[in-house]
Amino acid sequence: MEKDYIYGFLLADGNLSLYERNRGEITAEVSVRDADIIYKLAKAIPGGKVHTRVRNTNFKKKYESIMYSNHLLEVRTALLQRGFPAGKKSNIADVPNDIYSDKDFWRGFIDGDGSIGYINNTVPYLSLGTVSEKICQAYLKLLKEKFGIIKNLHRNKRDNCYNIVLKNEDAILVATYLYEDAPIYLNRKYEKYLEIKKWIRTVKKVTRKDWTDEELDYITTHSIQESIEKLHRTESSIKTKLFRLKTNNK
Repeated sequence: MEKDYIYGFLLADGNLSLYERNRGEITAEVSVRDADIIYKLAKAIPGGKVHTRVRNTNFKKKYESIMYSNHLLEVRTALLQRGFPAGKKSNIADVPNDIYSDKDFWRGFIDGDGSIGYINNTVPYLSLGTVSEKICQAYLKLLKEKFGIIKNLHRNKRDNCYNIVLKNEDAILVATYLYEDAPIYLNRKYEKYLEIKKWIRTVKKVTRKDWTDEELDYITTHSIQESIEKLHRTESSIKTKLFRLKTNNK
């Protein structure tokens, strides 16, 4: 749904500010190369304004950006009722507190704070970065429950951020779910999706040896740590196999 995409995008790349006397605003600012999404926001959320500005930043001189702003109380109220945080939100960001379309929400969030394309022009990838524990866990849950993808992550020491990266077939699988036939998206990232969708593996995928019946019996009757030590397999491979057994996807 369009409202879920907007929530995800604003959560990643927007801001909701509250002032005295029940005043406030919603803003979203991006580089002019992504102006399309600002005009889409303006069309989807009536009553706002669009303007551009040029300024010097820490990274670039004469950085040209485009901004959407909306001061309507009913727009802020609708977001707040769904759990949208006011002010600084990086650490406390979370999915909506009501029923929502996960494909639309996560496409919005990745359009705002993710990346898609190729690594070294050869490896397709889809990534999401966040410092929010709740966002990280919600996305990992989606990957596990819908796609059987299990990721074991730790925060980066440099910026305390979770960087969730999918590559090759996993990246294309999830990107297709998010972007195929999508009603609203950031043009640049949708075009990247179309590029990686054409990827064909030219190097044979390295796989571990097949699981024996004895090994399957062992991992279903022992702990993860015991299975690692006994079978000399990785934690990830054991968890993935257990998930597939549980879902009858052997």
